[in-house]
Amino acid sequence: GFLGVDAEQKKFHIYILPHEVWWPSSAGQFIVLGPEDIRFGAGEGEAAVHEMVHAAHQRNGVQMNRVIDEGFAMYIEGRICEKDELFPFDYDVREEYEKVYVEITADNAEKEFIESAMDEYDYLYGYWFMTYLTENYGEDIFHKLLAEANAEADEYQGEMSKEEMVPIVKKVTSETIFEEFGTWFEETAKDWSRAEIYWAE
Repeated sequence: GFLGVDAEQKKFHIYILPHEVWWPSSAGQFIVLGPEDIRFGAGEGEAAVHEMVHAAHQRNGVQMNRVIDEGFAMYIEGRICEKDELFPFDYDVREEYEKVYVEITADNAEKEFIESAMDEYDYLYGYWFMTYLTENYGEDIFHKLLAEANAEADEYQGEMSKEEMVPIVKKVTSETIFEEFGTWFEETAKDWSRAEIYWAE
């Protein structure tokens, strides 16, 4: 493990370990990557961006559950990678969404936010949700959510549950935010030609 390494957390660490030993991950003071994740010249490296986003979040507040946390990391990963050829955002949302397809609608968007239980679906729902929130509530929406979650954090232990985040999301945005998101998804996000804006083909 990492016990005893920089115990006072005076530096930020990047550990490189084979994926058979440890998957890419993050904490406030370090990230773990695989050897292939730093082969930038080979067109890889998006994992480094993704985990750095998580690390910055973890240094600034409470975990808000996988849908929001992974969705935000993927959203920022996509924004950065689409501007830099060294970091292609090669996550094919169309292919992945078909694997775990649960149609998001105005009627079930809040239920799906709470009940999503598959890792892939958390990432997919989260990416679309953070895309919608950012486009419609501003570039600083994640920071507003985090500030509100931090203000409530003394009432929670560890990561906030999805149920606990629902009233926070509504307070920061709108009481009808999930219906709005579901309607947007039905009308807009399922038009896969739109993916060219967010994903490198």
